[in-house]
Amino acid sequence: RAELEPTFRWVASRFGGGHMRYENEVVSAVGDFAYTVGYERGETAVDGGGFQPMTVRVTHILKREDGAWRLVHRHADFAPVDQSVQRGA
Repeated sequence: RAELEPTFRWVASRFGGGHMRYENEVVSAVGDFAYTVGYERGETAVDGGGFQPMTVRVTHILKREDGAWRLVHRHADFAPVDQSVQRGA
């Protein structure tokens, strides 16, 4: 944890407030492990800029320890642009 905490604090420092809502598409738990897959949508400011809309795909992995769920992994990225062939194109 001591080696990772500076990176987590740096990433968090880049975001300046705003409001995000969570839309889970998949939620599953087996024993003491669980995961969620979905989207975070809203507005936030990045690197001191103004508020802008943002949507990211998010996966969370959780582990139950001492009766409480703890986040042990988070991955977020921007969804790729739909590159499917459009009819009539």
